[in-house]
Amino acid sequence: MRTPPTRRRWRGLLWCGAAVILPLLVACSSGKAAPPRWSGVAYPQSVDEPSLRLAATTKSRFELPEDADGRAVVLLFGTLRSPQAATFLHALGAAANELSSSQRERLMLVFATTDAAHDRMTDLVRALKPIGDTGIDAVGVRGTFALTEVAARSVQVDVEPPDAAGRYQIFGPQAVGFGSSGQSKVAWNLTASQDDLEHDLAQLAHR
Repeated sequence: MRTPPTRRRWRGLLWCGAAVILPLLVACSSGKAAPPRWSGVAYPQSVDEPSLRLAATTKSRFELPEDADGRAVVLLFGTLRSPQAATFLHALGAAANELSSSQRERLMLVFATTDAAHDRMTDLVRALKPIGDTGIDAVGVRGTFALTEVAARSVQVDVEPPDAAGRYQIFGPQAVGFGSSGQSKVAWNLTASQDDLEHDLAQLAHR
């Protein structure tokens, strides 16, 4: 059953509330080392990387978490037809260029399209090439919307298929950063800036 729009909006508000409340709780605690500060939204409670078994741009079938090979993963849900997703990919590529080569080697981007009917493999390869050229392993994956939605929901990301006019609704963060242990650390809205992504990617590479 699909999550009602009102509930999705409430989940977006909970993400915003977590971004405000968690730093205050950390500031009030004593005797414990403060967790890293993220420019994106820190997860209130970590979740595992989703289990993905989808066709990919780099191999016949990509499997997460196995194919992460111990690297930190940025998992992005969206479609190349979405201007917001394109903007995020551009900012991510620019941020990656500012990282050290050792940091980039510890990172992987997985772009899970929510519109496989229009995002062809050749389109994904072309869109992800600038990020791959920085030294970050960038993989595009395609599957049915139902499979992609299950993976997104497991990490608290709400996704919607396009409507009849090809428009998309976006509720809250659509990209999630996982540490090398496979635990979620931070989520980003598609409006995240290059500076914010550079800051968080540098931290994520060592988590």
